[in-house]
Amino acid sequence: MKTALRILFVLTVICTFSQLSLGLSINETWSGPADPTGWSIHSYQGTGFTTTGTARTNYLSNGYFQLTESSVGWERTTALYTADTFSTSESFSFQADYRVQTQSGRRGADGLSFFWVDKSYLDSNSIDPANLEGGYGKWQGAPHGATSGDIGYYDGIRGYSFELDHEKDSKDEQLEYTHFIRITDWSHLATNTQLDLKSNNDDFYENNGWQRAYFSFDGDTETFSYYLEDLDDNGDPNGIKTEIVTFTIDSLDFSGEGDPSGAYETFSEAYFGIAAGTGTDYAEHDIRNLTFVPEPATLIVLGLGGLFAVNRRKQN
Repeated sequence: MKTALRILFVLTVICTFSQLSLGLSINETWSGPADPTGWSIHSYQGTGFTTTGTARTNYLSNGYFQLTESSVGWERTTALYTADTFSTSESFSFQADYRVQTQSGRRGADGLSFFWVDKSYLDSNSIDPANLEGGYGKWQGAPHGATSGDIGYYDGIRGYSFELDHEKDSKDEQLEYTHFIRITDWSHLATNTQLDLKSNNDDFYENNGWQRAYFSFDGDTETFSYYLEDLDDNGDPNGIKTEIVTFTIDSLDFSGEGDPSGAYETFSEAYFGIAAGTGTDYAEHDIRNLTFVPEPATLIVLGLGGLFAVNRRKQN
């Protein structure tokens, strides 16, 4: 009985602590049909970078989150989780299933993004996070501080975006890459942060079924990691594949993008969001099974497992 009471006390302390320090924790299937609790979603179909457009309402009608469609261009969707914030200097991770589909004969664009924005910037500029919107096309549905007049522009906004992006090389060949971007001025980080989504003859991006993207940050080693998993081999004789890239904060260099400091900036409180945008070229961008986990949550779960293991040993 005493052991049970001790466990109950520890659980109470842990639960109280978790309410104070866990911060952001998300587990969203995006199965619809209603907008999930805690999210502010803005979705539009327009005619160009500077037009607000007409609101879309069918983005959750198929059992997953359809951010843009494969049949029409100039769409944008921005979904910001406003119920809580997280610290970008501490460990965190998120993952989601994603799918990109294009119609036959079309070159898909523009891309899908997972982003975070500094809460203090929004507060100091009296911007309601529930009203935050992103841009069309190259902005991939995320807010930006790069081009005044374009939808989704916020002067001086601070934040970053992890993108699955279409990219044109010098031969006008359409490639797919991951990018790590500073949304303040839309600076793309050094090439060590990019991952070729078509490497090893496998397309992790377009018309290849559902894929999974993992993103993590280790606050102790200040290391970012992307990890992509092919969930559907589509008959590929090489089967399911994975790709990974890692880089540290001190390797991030914006100096080539006009910023002499080249520094990565952390925020004590940030909002997390997902987005997609298209323009004259377009594709369907879908999301399902999104989770976001801060490190303390993992530690608490591990702690609980150890606690119950000790109790079982005592009982035996």
